[in-house]
Amino acid sequence: MALPITTQPKAEIGPKDYPLPNDWNVGLFNCCDDMKICCLTTFCGLCYGCMMASKLDENPMIVCCVPQWLIPVRVKTRMMYGINGNICTDCLAVNFCGPCVMCQVANQLKYNIVVNA
Repeated sequence: MALPITTQPKAEIGPKDYPLPNDWNVGLFNCCDDMKICCLTTFCGLCYGCMMASKLDENPMIVCCVPQWLIPVRVKTRMMYGINGNICTDCLAVNFCGPCVMCQVANQLKYNIVVNA
């Protein structure tokens, strides 16, 4: 007779799993590489933020309801695409270069949607 299972196996993520293998496809200060995204994030930032949240399978209301909404959006983008980095650099980038971060995340999402299509 088999013994019952009394504990669940745990998925452990530790230092051996880092650094993540990828880098951003567009640098933080290469905002103008795609002028369409640059203009959309500059002049329609909140609407474009809602679209980015939707592409990440998040509720678009995060943009309206969460202060500093760009931090979780950047973190989720990094995690989804295996981009190296940490929460500290994400917070610094968002707080000091928010518009550039928005362009960077938008370009990353665009790149990954095209590549994975």
